[in-house]
Amino acid sequence: MKKMLPFVFLLLLTAPLRATQPSLLDIDEERLLQGNLQILNDTTDRQVGVLLIKAPPQKVWEIISDWEQTSRLVSGISYNRVMQRSTARTIIEGRFNLELFKSQYTVEVQTDEKNLHQKWQLLPDSEIRMLQQQGLEIRFSGGGIREMHGYHYLLPHPQGTVYYCAPVVTSAIPLPEFAARKTTKNLDGTDVTGWFTEDFTLAELTTEIEALRSLVYRATELYVSGKDVTQLASMAKLKAGRLTREVADKCLQYWGGMGFTWENPVSRLYRDG
Repeated sequence: MKKMLPFVFLLLLTAPLRATQPSLLDIDEERLLQGNLQILNDTTDRQVGVLLIKAPPQKVWEIISDWEQTSRLVSGISYNRVMQRSTARTIIEGRFNLELFKSQYTVEVQTDEKNLHQKWQLLPDSEIRMLQQQGLEIRFSGGGIREMHGYHYLLPHPQGTVYYCAPVVTSAIPLPEFAARKTTKNLDGTDVTGWFTEDFTLAELTTEIEALRSLVYRATELYVSGKDVTQLASMAKLKAGRLTREVADKCLQYWGGMGFTWENPVSRLYRDG
């Protein structure tokens, strides 16, 4: 059961959220009984994840109310820490640690235990500042989070609990350009999708080569104009020698043992360097 909850949360992390709740009439009862996650669109075109959990509502409520355990359940969260708690309100500080998104956040959670409903939203800086003045050691949200809000609620079902989840987290910072480098490659007969280190290594080496090219062009231009280029020529020679070894070594590391074979041109480049 604990493995199902974070799956729903992460899948819907960037889904739009409105005010109304989807009706049970929207649910495919057969898929629900099979334990399959459903993504529902209501009349306002909002997406909500729905899952049948074969446990009583009170047990599920205990899990989703234990915010400090979220980091153990959801891989993208480094920690959640309860900073202040009352009957209907909890202040939580935490941090996202995703591959392309690392941000600090402080949220307010409103709890309605009678109706098994929780709603959360990003705490405004003005309220955080007021809490700090009251002596609460709490951090401001940062890292480019533009909004963070959502809710989950529970409905009893003859076979357990129907769990609704609709989180929203959006960033004001555009994703880095290397996000477009996500691709699928075949590794030892298995297709693997993700970001591969060699892509970033090649980009880094290309940057170094372009820097060296600019240095050589500058030295050549000064030499043609009749100026002394001893210093620039020495710098270019030093950089070219080091970069030759670095490029060859990085390419050799990519090929591994195959890089040392006579058939691979990298082996010759490595020896000549």
